Amino acid sequence: MTTATPTDSDLSNAQYSATYCPDDNKLRIYCGRVERPTYEWLRGLGYVATPKQSCAFVATWTPAREDAALAMIGDNDDISDESESPEERAADRAERFSGYLDNRRAEAGAMADTFDNGPTAFGHQSRERAARQAARHDRHRTGATSQWSKAEYWQARTAGVILHAIYKASPRVRRGRILTLEAEQRAYPKDSGRWGAHVYLRLTYERAMLENEGGSAGNVEMEIGGRIGSYLILQIHKSNVTKAVVSVTVSTPGANVWGRAVNRQKINIQKFGEDIYTAPTPDDLAEAKALIGARSDAMKASNATAPKLLNPTDEDAQKLQDAWNDATTAKRSFYGKGKPPAAVARMTQAAYSARSKGDYSPASSVFVGPDYVPTHQQYRGNVADGAAFKIRQISPGDYCGCNCVVIITDKPRHPIPACVAAEQPANA
Repeated sequence: MTTATPTDSDLSNAQYSATYCPDDNKLRIYCGRVERPTYEWLRGLGYVATPKQSCAFVATWTPAREDAALAMIGDNDDISDESESPEERAADRAERFSGYLDNRRAEAGAMADTFDNGPTAFGHQSRERAARQAARHDRHRTGATSQWSKAEYWQARTAGVILHAIYKASPRVRRGRILTLEAEQRAYPKDSGRWGAHVYLRLTYERAMLENEGGSAGNVEMEIGGRIGSYLILQIHKSNVTKAVVSVTVSTPGANVWGRAVNRQKINIQKFGEDIYTAPTPDDLAEAKALIGARSDAMKASNATAPKLLNPTDEDAQKLQDAWNDATTAKRSFYGKGKPPAAVARMTQAAYSARSKGDYSPASSVFVGPDYVPTHQQYRGNVADGAAFKIRQISPGDYCGCNCVVIITDKPRHPIPACVAAEQPANA
């Protein structure tokens, strides 16, 4: 926070005015030149001086910057709506850059003409004077080249300003701003103060503008069998907060991702317009039903032979824990440094679920082979070849070389299959 204080003459000044533009979320102060203390005060708050524009200072909205703008204008005045849109401001900026371009081209041409009209050789009674004339002649050549380079720079800046204004005004970018504002609204609810109220008003404005620009696909009442572009929708995923459609799973026969055939893909539709969706036809509904049924049958067949997730009995859990501890004796002596071996962990399903969330959670499922040795960590439904069953595990807070076997206390227990309960493996 700035420690500078404004000059009294720059406060509550009826000659000053301030505006706010919801399109770029900027505050602008129209005040002309101000005293140095006021300038430092505004700069410390985050305002940028804009002497080339119609306004004097500009900054992205914050409560503190809004208070500063209100303090500078008249006591009976309020911050008004900005009359000049970002597109109009970009056009003015492009026109100003075009003037710079013309000036640099004119200067480059004048220097080039001076160089061309100069002599090719310099002679004089004074050697030093002849050298100075030759050097001045060369400076016209380098100056012309430099001005041409500056002209090319301003030409690129002019094109960039125009393209940026078009990009910022596009409906797709507006949908992206809405997603960002929705995330901010979750952090700052409407009743959480000025910031929350400001985010709510911005969201209201952006959504109203978007309705005139094609709307958002997320607000369309979609159904399975419809299409996103040319892709058939097989599953619809909605936000738990906004209840709007976030993404859809579509049929992609013949698609190849990283060398692997993929028949289904999830597509985020939040930045698409309403026209991306097509309502289903009877043929589309029949095709979607057939694809969903075929996948369901394939999953049932796969699950019938897949290793089952077991909640072991106390006796079998202890046998499995002893086998894991024995197999990691060397690792425990290195990492554990004399710590006791891992012990069976007992917890409720709710406690286990809470600790198994996230990519780096301490709790997870692991596939176990016929010799009690974990064969593969479960990841997004992957199944390890040769696994006999799955078991829950959790990393102890004080690492001792291996994880703990988990027993869920509020669920039924199941014995470990006889093929693996018969013998313990040899120590590793």
